[in-house]
Amino acid sequence: MSDSCRTYLLKEDRGREGYALISVLFLVLLLSALSIIILRVDLYRRRETIESLDKVSAGFASKNGVIAAVEMLDNGIMADSSFTMNFPDSSHAEVKVFQWGLYAGVESEGVCHRMESTTSALLGSTIPSHGSAALVLGNFQHGLTFAGNSKIIGNVVVGPRGVSIAPLRGESSPVRIPIEGRLETVSTKIHLFSASTLEQEVRNALLLLKGAQRSRMAPEGSDAIECVDGQLDLSDLSDTVREVFSQSDMAVSGSIMRRGPPLTIVALKHLSILPNTSIVGAVSFYSSDSVAILPRIQLVSCIIASAKIIYVEDGSSFTAQLFAPVIDCQSNCAANYPSAFVSINLLDSTGIHQSITMLPGSKITGAVVMHVGAGILLQDATIDIQPGATVSGEVFDDGYLTMDGKIDGLVRTFDLYFYDLPTVYLGWLRTGIIDRSSLPEGFLQPIGFLPNQKAAILTWL
Repeated sequence: MSDSCRTYLLKEDRGREGYALISVLFLVLLLSALSIIILRVDLYRRRETIESLDKVSAGFASKNGVIAAVEMLDNGIMADSSFTMNFPDSSHAEVKVFQWGLYAGVESEGVCHRMESTTSALLGSTIPSHGSAALVLGNFQHGLTFAGNSKIIGNVVVGPRGVSIAPLRGESSPVRIPIEGRLETVSTKIHLFSASTLEQEVRNALLLLKGAQRSRMAPEGSDAIECVDGQLDLSDLSDTVREVFSQSDMAVSGSIMRRGPPLTIVALKHLSILPNTSIVGAVSFYSSDSVAILPRIQLVSCIIASAKIIYVEDGSSFTAQLFAPVIDCQSNCAANYPSAFVSINLLDSTGIHQSITMLPGSKITGAVVMHVGAGILLQDATIDIQPGATVSGEVFDDGYLTMDGKIDGLVRTFDLYFYDLPTVYLGWLRTGIIDRSSLPEGFLQPIGFLPNQKAAILTWL
């Protein structure tokens, strides 16, 4: 073979070796890239799995924080407190408990590594066995008198003068005492309910309304702002805003859902919530003047307080706690569970009138409460449940109750009252019906009203 052929063959062999080397290097790079991709995918899946587990752990921690708050209230520790709970899986919960009207609010933030979860709830109390009577009448100066078609289904607790039946002008008289339950007469003063929760609400209102009178425009970035023009669109508020003040009339519109921290809105004059407004969660309103609740408004779990009067217009439907000296509930209104009508002297004013009026067709599922302010006469502090009106829940009243409608639940009142010209009748039940057996199953009452209550979750927010 010639030298030229040999040289050619050597070059060809070297070229093949070069191609082979490049192929091997390319294959090594490809396998390395595939290995890196597989490792990255595996790492991503591992991280995703860990984060999912951490998210679940954070969720469990936040819910366990709410359960811990229930146990804390059972141990006598009241609202407006905070604590931390640590769990074995390295998660923990930051829990805040605060008074929310008649109930307790809980905001629990669960944290596990970088994952967070927040759970909010309202807490109420179960009804203790000693507070389960259909009617407790606190005035010992006279007994309980039945007239007309009045009736009580459940146990009755009265003073030593007992129970009787009597004729009433224009009404038939029962043939026998219309009590379907046990009658208990007691000789010692009856404790109707504790007003400590309500007195705290008075202190809150005084602080907010007096503070609003002194307020000025808050600095930019603060959690408190002033509504200068009186037009408040809730949709424009960020979650960091905690307080809104207005020195004038305020008209509220828009929508908001607030689980925590609570938002407080204070108006020094008239407050109106415009139709098509939606307010859900931990939002409270305080007004030095009157407040009107109109139809086509969504209210869920919020608080509305007025230093004068709250008008609930015909056809309104909502879930809220109302606080005012005077609450006027028109026909065909529906306050859904867990709502509350609370007559209370928010500013400790003298010489005022307190009343809760429920016209025919109105209904509340929740609590109706009258707490008579200092210096106010009992005849100026009345709950009037008219024929066709219904309370599904409880009535707590240390004033006078005119009971001509129906109560599916419990009544604890100082006295029953009505006026039929020219006579005032005390201790008389003429057309009203109290049915303890119709109390909704699982009903929870306000916290702190009666001794030996057990806290429980009222609703999740």
